[in-house]
Amino acid sequence: MPNNLEQFPPPLHANQNSEVCCSCDRNHALGCSCGECTVRPSFACSLREHTPAICAYCCNCRTCARCNVGLPSGDDNDFNPNFCRRCNLCFTCSGCIRCPSCNSHTASVKVCCNRCGYCCDCGTIFVNNKMKFFEDDITQVLEKDKLRYLGAEIEVCNYYTSLDNVQEGRRIATKWANSIVHDGSLRGEATFEINSSPAKRAKFKEQISEWGNWFKEARAEVNDSCGLHVHIDTSDFSFTDMKKFCLLYHHLELALFSLVKKSRRNNDYCEPCSIRYVADLYGEQTSQEVEEHILMNIYGEDGQGRYAKVADKRNKDAAINRANRCKSSQKPSGRYKSVNLHGWMYRKAVEIRLGEGSVSPEYIINWTLMWEQIFNASYFLTLAQIKEVVASVTSTTEDDLSRLSMNTSHHLLHRPLLEQLGLLKLITTAETNQFIDSLFKKKFLRWLNEEDTKLYSLTLEGK
Repeated sequence: MPNNLEQFPPPLHANQNSEVCCSCDRNHALGCSCGECTVRPSFACSLREHTPAICAYCCNCRTCARCNVGLPSGDDNDFNPNFCRRCNLCFTCSGCIRCPSCNSHTASVKVCCNRCGYCCDCGTIFVNNKMKFFEDDITQVLEKDKLRYLGAEIEVCNYYTSLDNVQEGRRIATKWANSIVHDGSLRGEATFEINSSPAKRAKFKEQISEWGNWFKEARAEVNDSCGLHVHIDTSDFSFTDMKKFCLLYHHLELALFSLVKKSRRNNDYCEPCSIRYVADLYGEQTSQEVEEHILMNIYGEDGQGRYAKVADKRNKDAAINRANRCKSSQKPSGRYKSVNLHGWMYRKAVEIRLGEGSVSPEYIINWTLMWEQIFNASYFLTLAQIKEVVASVTSTTEDDLSRLSMNTSHHLLHRPLLEQLGLLKLITTAETNQFIDSLFKKKFLRWLNEEDTKLYSLTLEGK
């Protein structure tokens, strides 16, 4: 469809002596083949400043706002009252409204002809803005704390789609350089995904809080098809730092999975990955070996996309070459993990896909800050310190993850889960500890027996 008005032929402006209809361009001379034409020189078109000759077929002259050509009032194979044949755009129908922003016809929320989506995009929530980085006003932070760029992908399944809500959503997106895009994995009546711009801590909170007010006003909703993906800037991480994170995450994954609902624990888009990520990383390695192991743990897969260890050197070299090619790809296989380390390889920001869908600004902010604190602990603690803090904590196993994904109580699960929960609270702030406790009480506390409840009470006290 042309989007340049200069591509359309100029409209015909009939005058008092014209024998051409201003609407259908048919010749009104005697013997016209259309058989509909009668010259009516006394008829004055109310929408155009001339007195044309016009045929009875299109006596209700209207003007297409796009190409300025009159439109017929009839409706047959040649003419549609809601459709301009010159510019292929909807002109008017019962479901159209005038956009207050651009004064063009745009779709109403629920009822419209199937062409209105082409009139203008002001009536849709979707918008693409160039990403911007937002710095923080804070200049001093606590020891072993670092302000990182934070981002979120917020998935929504439905909202009250009034024009006011649409325009306010687009205004917020433009203010914060956010994009609002379609996501084919979402189920709902009015689905979309907000991609926030990278922002450091205070600005991230401000940005998400403004969206939270909009969510409440627009009555936004989430369902089990929705998730929350957060992005943590790790541009300062070396492969050794990432090794420390993998070792730490191996002793946290079970606890972190316990903080989300069942639909996220057993989900093809955020699979558990800590066991895969720590393969061959527990021993002593050179920096080159660490890099190779991490590359293999992220990208080493068999023909079915499953993780495959490569034993002999020839196949390992081939796999390393493949991994180096994958890390520059935007969407390689294997990225649908609870922690997507490909994001670090591709754009130096780790993507956390585990979070459950939410339109609560408190949840989105606290969930993101918790992960920032996990990565700060991985960055500031030495490898020896990481090994020391995880030594007394049971690591994540496939059996425990399976028990947790079944959403059923199992006495073998409680002890490692509580140990990991205690470690998570040890490396996060007091405010984040309260957030963790609130999630755990909601999701899991009712399952604990008396002995394990006492152990949980000790984790609440930080013992």
